[in-house]
Amino acid sequence: MSTANLPKSAAVILEEMKAEGRHDLAKALEGFGKAVAEREERERTAEKTAPEKTQPSSKVIQLPLWPEDKRGTPNCFLRSALFAAVYGNEDRKYLKNVLLAVQGDCSIHYTGEQLSQSDKDFLMAALHLARQHPLGHVCHFRGHAFLKLLGRSDSAPNYAWLDATITRLIATAVKIRVGKRTFEGSLLTSCKRDEGTDIYKLTFDPDFLKLYGVDDWTAIDWETHKRLGRSPLAQWIYDYAVSHVGTTIKLETLQHLSGRAEETQKIFNKAFRRAKEMLEREGGMHLNVDENWLVTIEHPLSPSQLRHKAKKAAYFKTRRTVTRRAEV
Repeated sequence: MSTANLPKSAAVILEEMKAEGRHDLAKALEGFGKAVAEREERERTAEKTAPEKTQPSSKVIQLPLWPEDKRGTPNCFLRSALFAAVYGNEDRKYLKNVLLAVQGDCSIHYTGEQLSQSDKDFLMAALHLARQHPLGHVCHFRGHAFLKLLGRSDSAPNYAWLDATITRLIATAVKIRVGKRTFEGSLLTSCKRDEGTDIYKLTFDPDFLKLYGVDDWTAIDWETHKRLGRSPLAQWIYDYAVSHVGTTIKLETLQHLSGRAEETQKIFNKAFRRAKEMLEREGGMHLNVDENWLVTIEHPLSPSQLRHKAKKAAYFKTRRTVTRRAEV
């Protein structure tokens, strides 16, 4: 019997067993040593052939870092009826898996209490703070500082509004498709308040980044947006317009996109006229409505929009030149 597979001390014991005639025990010990050696050989072979273990990704999932005076907002929020152009204190409908009116290559299915422009105000401000942290991580803020950011005082009614808005946004269920990307979940993952310290702890789903493709969000001027807060329709039109380089839209389409499709044309037209006056007075815009109810909206362009406009103009100029050469 071989002792090659046994430790030195075990080999000595085996030889003693043989000398004493205890061959059955000696054979069992030798078999045990052989089994151990075979197992160790299999483990060594497995280690050599096993694929390398990949390290977990350390990529940070973070929103774009827009300037302090802007509010980076997905275009699907600005060009749809998700945040209706209605006052926050109006009676809200409960919507169940409703396909909302939206412009562009996207779709929004929504379940929850109808959202207003004041809900969008909260979300814009919360995303502004969250951009400094990886998505999915906790973002801390004090209630009174957050209300001040929104242009509200730290009164009891405003705290009640803040808590109600948080509850409403957490209770939402959306399925938003933008191109080939899809976000599905709640608009706000969680937000808890410590009443003793007035600290809120807020988180967004990391998948929220899918709504921030290169051309899928706009940096809204926050001060102008707040100035228009007395008219939710003016606020909605401003955000919608600045998400485009140039805008011409049917008044009826604008009514549907702004979430006011159920109003009579007379009521909506009256609200639109008031919004138009405010936008031209405080929003730096010019709105023209022609005899076919087409609304053309002009506004100062941002540097990125000016670059986009110049690039587009150069593209069409090149196309015209190539077309003329082909005709010749």
